[in-house]
Amino acid sequence: MNIRQNDPKLKKEIQKFGCYLLCLHYYISKFKTLEFTIFDINDNYHKFINLGYIKSNCFILNPCKIFNYYGI
Repeated sequence: MNIRQNDPKLKKEIQKFGCYLLCLHYYISKFKTLEFTIFDINDNYHKFINLGYIKSNCFILNPCKIFNYYGI
């Protein structure tokens, strides 16, 4: 995964506060041999907010549930 936090295609909230969220995506990609795109990360941002795993400012409420979402 070679996505930088300052990529303008990422949601503004991820660009500003998303370092932990991007780190979780990185580790998931390594454990599950997945390749996340910017679209995937932006989509997961909304998905994880709706599931109650993160706040809109990218504060991670439950990293274990994010890992569990991917079967880790």
